[in-house]
Amino acid sequence: MSSKSRVTSRSRLRVISKPRTSNEELKTDELRENRSVEEILRDIRIRRSDLNNLGPEVILGIFNDLNIIEISKLCSLSVAFNNACKKESLWESKVWSEYGINKMYGISWKETARNLSIANMINMNEVWINGMTYIELLNEAISKGANSFNYIRDLKDEALKAAFGLIFVDFFDRRNSSLTLAGLYPHNPELKAILTKGLAVIAATLKIKDQNYLPGNYGRGLFNIPYDVQNILNDLFDPILYVIQFSSVSLSGINSIIYR
Repeated sequence: MSSKSRVTSRSRLRVISKPRTSNEELKTDELRENRSVEEILRDIRIRRSDLNNLGPEVILGIFNDLNIIEISKLCSLSVAFNNACKKESLWESKVWSEYGINKMYGISWKETARNLSIANMINMNEVWINGMTYIELLNEAISKGANSFNYIRDLKDEALKAAFGLIFVDFFDRRNSSLTLAGLYPHNPELKAILTKGLAVIAATLKIKDQNYLPGNYGRGLFNIPYDVQNILNDLFDPILYVIQFSSVSLSGINSIIYR
């Protein structure tokens, strides 16, 4: 079999997808991002000598399978892959599939992908336990006006009560405490599905946004500004900026922000 045939067959192979819903999964992501180029090539079953023979479909498959940091490591390895890395349409598609974002947060889609990767951005297209995506939860909560945070909190409480018959105030599972649901139900998959990083990020976004804190600094609000003007500015702020901000924070950190 020729090297080109071997490479073409790669389009049918897939690498582990990249979930972002728990500390354990985030640790797996960190391990992947620390992989060397040789380790990446080994896992996607491509040799260095084959890189210049990659067809468009194969390169697209690689973009779909690898995370942003891994893709960046491969961009300079061959002319074919470097040319692909210059295509904004591929980065735009990657941003949508990886983060559920259809707006640039940088001067290009490539920079947007890099920025969201650095922030460990949650996937807004990921589905929570009630069947709604995180972007749907965020938009629905914002439509509630002043009750936006309470809407998310109540959804969380209702899910916990339905599953366990009781409510736990936190938005993350304190596995080291016997006084929490995680202590009572260690490693319970339903609890894990309810108390997700995504839901906590959305809750923090709504809590801080409602308090008129500026994106990037949740300790400084719109002080000494007329209330009507505060509301105007708050409505103008892109809530995704808060989501990006809190995606970079640990679950315990997010919880302390919500309940400080």
